[in-house]
Amino acid sequence: MDNKNHNMLIAVLFAFLLVIPAVYVGADTVSAQQERTVSLESPTDSFVVGQEINVSGTAQSVNSVSMYVRNGSEYQLVTIAKDTEVHVDTSEAFLETDVTLSTPSGQIFTRPGTYELGIIATIDAQANNGQPRQTLTESEFTRGVTDSSTVTIEPQTLEGEVTAYQNQVAAADSAVDVRGSAPGQESVVVAFVSSNGTVTSSEQPIFDDGVLDEDRLFVNFDVFNPGEKIYVQIIAPGVDGMVGSNESGYIEINDLPDRIEDWARDAQTGEQILQQINSSTIDSPGSDDLLVTDSFEYTTDSTTISAVYPLGDTADGVETIPRGEKIVVQGETNRHPYYTNLTVELSDGDTEVAVPPSGSTTTSADETHRSFAIGTANWETDGQWSVTLNTTQVDPGSYTVTVDSGVRTDQEQITIVSDQREQSPTQTTDPEARVLQITEKGDLSDLTQDDVTVVITRFNRGDTVNDLTVTQDDVTATITLFER
Repeated sequence: MDNKNHNMLIAVLFAFLLVIPAVYVGADTVSAQQERTVSLESPTDSFVVGQEINVSGTAQSVNSVSMYVRNGSEYQLVTIAKDTEVHVDTSEAFLETDVTLSTPSGQIFTRPGTYELGIIATIDAQANNGQPRQTLTESEFTRGVTDSSTVTIEPQTLEGEVTAYQNQVAAADSAVDVRGSAPGQESVVVAFVSSNGTVTSSEQPIFDDGVLDEDRLFVNFDVFNPGEKIYVQIIAPGVDGMVGSNESGYIEINDLPDRIEDWARDAQTGEQILQQINSSTIDSPGSDDLLVTDSFEYTTDSTTISAVYPLGDTADGVETIPRGEKIVVQGETNRHPYYTNLTVELSDGDTEVAVPPSGSTTTSADETHRSFAIGTANWETDGQWSVTLNTTQVDPGSYTVTVDSGVRTDQEQITIVSDQREQSPTQTTDPEARVLQITEKGDLSDLTQDDVTVVITRFNRGDTVNDLTVTQDDVTATITLFER
């Protein structure tokens, strides 16, 4: 073999040796690419502009993932919790809780719409500096280890109302309930404006689930006068996090309560304050602020009795009560149930004597005030309260029913009678007719000793038969007629 052929053979062998490692390296690279996987589990449905969400999923053979959002023909990098990548833990899962999403332009996640969100192994999106690239083409994104989902970004909304009893807040109560929802917000401002131009306001937090739930929001009601109508405005900023606009000027949400106080000093009426709040927020040109209004009457304590009647009957004012009946006492109140118990008592004395504890059934030995039955009423926002008192063992006579709110009392006089029905002119007084109705016999000759026993038993129990309450006279008449 000459030198020329020998050199050619060496060159071919050398090239072959170079190709073999490359082929195997390429196979390993493809194999590794196939083993790596990522999966996006959240978000995958919808959320509100500005809302805190969870970003989670799984990843195999991947150290970290990055999120992108499709914008036209390219994918833009998404910042999660102020970072551009989420690390995968040893269980091959990744999770970031209560985070907001943003892009470098700051535009996409402030606009409601439907978007494609994708995650990619960070290593597949890295630029030369080792950081995820700000944008990826469609081919660059799909060449990596990726997963994607379609999400809907919904506009911000605001709901809210004040819980007032009979649409009133009593001066004896120091707080009101304010409830609603403001998804995507961190806080809102709640302003109380009276018809006479007095105002008090404060910033209130929004929970992670977007709920405004301020049970017993303490308000300085001392600045208001009983009899005033109070307007409640709940105000939330737009997607920029501030209220107002370029034209009216922007106001940080935490500065708004002080600004409202300033407006109130320059106003003469509550209507002028409300107009100023509206013109500086939702009515300002270009504003995307949110505002809802509710109202109630600020007044004195009002607790009254409207009806007392036997259990099972229909309410019709204050009625005469047959002996042995339980009674229902109904009424109205504007008090908040957290701040007061309505104690209802049946007594035969003066209510200036202290009322026993709620639920007590003991009888006081006080000569001027004997308590026979006590109960605690329940009521909803309509202010209609009700309580049932056990008066089955109370003797006939005149009694006082008292409701006590701790601030105010109301009373009604009732009469318990031994036999209300037999006093009715529609009931027969003929002894023979009464015996036939009570024993349910067709003829007096059909009376038996058993009928006598039954009538005596019904009398002892205070029973009513065919609208007749069995009396001692009925027992005597039954015995006499049977012995004939």
